[in-house]
Amino acid sequence: MKKLTILLCMVLLTATAAVAQKNAPYIVSSIKIVTFDEVTGKFGDEVTKDSSFGNDLSLSFFATIEISGEKGEYVPNRMVRVNVTEGKKEKLSRVAMPGILNDNGKYYIPIWIYGPVCDNLKITASVTGQTKVSTLSRSFSAYCGE
Repeated sequence: MKKLTILLCMVLLTATAAVAQKNAPYIVSSIKIVTFDEVTGKFGDEVTKDSSFGNDLSLSFFATIEISGEKGEYVPNRMVRVNVTEGKKEKLSRVAMPGILNDNGKYYIPIWIYGPVCDNLKITASVTGQTKVSTLSRSFSAYCGE
């Protein structure tokens, strides 16, 4: 009877560990932003924390939100909320459901931010639907006028 109880406990612990691993949290691991010139139709360099844009009325921005977790994982109740503000005004709000994480444990959410951008821009992405919300923000300076 003792052996059966020990065996049953081992099976339960293994099953619990498998469930816990399957529901490992997703994190927002990066937000990559590049420019898109509407006059030339070309993507530009990556926007860094030191980037600043002034009177660039023909620039839009493409952002990629990188989600990280266990490879091959898919948890249907997890959502990625993205908010983009220009100054104090909301420019864009989007909710996306990540699909199956790739072999590197990554999934990418694309965000298109139409220009012109005439005030400081801030992108905030959060993973919800899990015990601990993961949030990351990126921002850069912009202005229009002289």
